Amino acid sequence: MVNGRLRCLGSAQHLKHRFGNGFEVNIKTQHASEQEMSEILTAMATRSPVAAQAMISENEDVEEGGKYLDSKFFTLQDIAALGEAMECQDRLNRLSSSEILSESLLNENKVSLRIFLEWWHSETIFEALHGFMVNEFGERAALLERSGAHSFRYRIKRTDMQGQVVQEDDNASSGNGLSDIFAKFEAAKESLQVKEYSVGQTTLEQIFNQFAGAQDNPEVAAQQQQQQRGPPTVQVSPSPPVVAVAVDSKQ
Repeated sequence: MVNGRLRCLGSAQHLKHRFGNGFEVNIKTQHASEQEMSEILTAMATRSPVAAQAMISENEDVEEGGKYLDSKFFTLQDIAALGEAMECQDRLNRLSSSEILSESLLNENKVSLRIFLEWWHSETIFEALHGFMVNEFGERAALLERSGAHSFRYRIKRTDMQGQVVQEDDNASSGNGLSDIFAKFEAAKESLQVKEYSVGQTTLEQIFNQFAGAQDNPEVAAQQQQQQRGPPTVQVSPSPPVVAVAVDSKQ
């Protein structure tokens, strides 16, 4: 019931199909290994003096048996120079995707090489994953949430930008059913370094919240109407003229 009117009636599956908008995909990707981080740093060193200096530290620490990934630090200025040299300035806008990295830069104005390379690896994987979603599902794929550097939640809508319904039947030849989505992820999960994923329909709770959000609130509606009308106007009548009368006290 919404605003005193019956809006939906049926089984759970019927409600999901009728009022849900496609599938939701939860994805977790792999963390970078030390070998992968070393390869990233080597590639950076060919284009950036900052990374090249870190490679020198790496070779010295390896000879001494140290751990250069934890002993070498990058400042925010170093990261900015790296982004420019690697032509990845847009990636720097997503520094907040790693809570550890952003907090370290905010509090100490530096971050360890390990944390930075792990973040760089996660952004490379994210860009590949997002490209995969767009290529396979087009404009119907939308990123709903990124709760961490390696955790993503996507929605694959059942309607396109023109509002046309895309067939979701697993037996349909359109290939937009649940089995087809699983098949595409199974084929690409190794190259995308997907650790685990799940695909499901919109939950009943999400559907009910959607209806609840559409329910009218009389107080909010009154406030909106008042804002549309603007502040109340007060009409002030002109004051009557003041007449001074002189009285002759001799009379």
